[in-house]
Amino acid sequence: MFSLQRFFGRPDRFFGLLEGLAAESVSCIESLGKLLANPGDSAHLGELKAHRARSKQIAEEISELVVTTFVTVLEREDLEALATALYKIPKPMEKFAERFVMAKPFI
Repeated sequence: MFSLQRFFGRPDRFFGLLEGLAAESVSCIESLGKLLANPGDSAHLGELKAHRARSKQIAEEISELVVTTFVTVLEREDLEALATALYKIPKPMEKFAERFVMAKPFI
């Protein structure tokens, strides 16, 4: 039975990964807010990088799962589009935070 579940896919796995990806995006937003509220503390930049790395890992896991699963809950293209859209949230935030920290002495 376990091999059949693996073959046909489990809908909770896709939704769990998408929820995890969304949670990482929210955490990234919160870290950026902390950085902007306290510009002297650049430790939040490391948090942003960690959240982005985790987001990339989850997005890759979703892509791999879409390829290896026979039947998916949603269309494969929709799952990929959702994962890509959610992954694109942390990237510009990290880039903005890096530039904010570099420009901080000039402001």
